[in-house]
Amino acid sequence: MEKYYFNHLNISKNSVVFTWDDNFSSHYDIIAPIFLDYNYRCTFYINPGENNFINLYYKGYQNICNKGFELGSHGYTHHHFGKYSFYDFAFQLNESRKIIQELFSVTPSTFAFPHHDSTNEKLEYSKSVYLETRNSLKNSKRFSLKTNTNTNSILHAIEDSANKKYTLVFSGHSILNDVIDIKECGYEPIRIRTLITILEALYNNKDIEVCTFEQSCLKTYIVNNCKYNNSYFELTKNHKKVLENFGLNEERIIQII
Repeated sequence: MEKYYFNHLNISKNSVVFTWDDNFSSHYDIIAPIFLDYNYRCTFYINPGENNFINLYYKGYQNICNKGFELGSHGYTHHHFGKYSFYDFAFQLNESRKIIQELFSVTPSTFAFPHHDSTNEKLEYSKSVYLETRNSLKNSKRFSLKTNTNTNSILHAIEDSANKKYTLVFSGHSILNDVIDIKECGYEPIRIRTLITILEALYNNKDIEVCTFEQSCLKTYIVNNCKYNNSYFELTKNHKKVLENFGLNEERIIQII
């Protein structure tokens, strides 16, 4: 067994995760800077096979990837995967993983189904390609962030997750402020003042830590499979082999833990 010390994460704290879908410049122009103001990181689920991805989005996502934000897979392109043939679905998952790895020199370890559209068979296959999906993390609940989502309902969900000790996973698309047309923000962009209210509440809650979905998945893996305490955890050769298969090699584990 090999011992690893927690640096960025607190295994005893409840995880709250923010995930953002699709390709939008607001991810790196607005959302990421807001999170950096609180020294938080979040997850962006991108589609690297969409038209003009390199010209429109590559530099922006590369910049925030270098700052510790997670770039996860949302498929190679954005479709309802539940209706895809198994062959086409497998291509979407593997090609997305391959291209993100080639572009950003990091292997995406988590996946989010576009439109949350999956079947049991495809969910099972996705967990052979990725460590975890946003649809299947144990002891977690997803909360969809929309333009007119009531702030009190969000704060109640945060309190509930802390009391009941489950991972709260927020899912949204983009953000709305005075200079961005809502039509360019995808489905139901959250209002900027709502996001700031949420982050302020989390910043003052000492029982919760905000982390990426990848980090929350690694915490869950450690709790369910490894010997650990509040200071360190231990990985066997088999643990390391499993995690490395999903892009979490020793260097990556040390970087995010």
